[in-house]
Amino acid sequence: MTKLKLDITQSALSLGILSAVLHGFWVLIVGAGLGMQNLMAMERMHFAMNGLSTMQFGGFMALVGIIGAFIIGFLIGGLFAVIWNWLNKQL
Repeated sequence: MTKLKLDITQSALSLGILSAVLHGFWVLIVGAGLGMQNLMAMERMHFAMNGLSTMQFGGFMALVGIIGAFIIGFLIGGLFAVIWNWLNKQL
């Protein structure tokens, strides 16, 4: 049976882009003024009451968040591919 080897760059880019898109969706929700309602709904779904709140929407911080989400997703996606490929050699 042939084992699948993941391309590290492709995996990193895939998770980075997915993370940025999902964060961009959250930015749109907050920008539309629906962030607090969604945050409270998520808390209720998880039986939590953290008292979190959203801040005033700002375009620069939204962009920083989207870029940050891409970077973190990129790093996690690349690390996942490295671990996957290493385990394939070990097993």
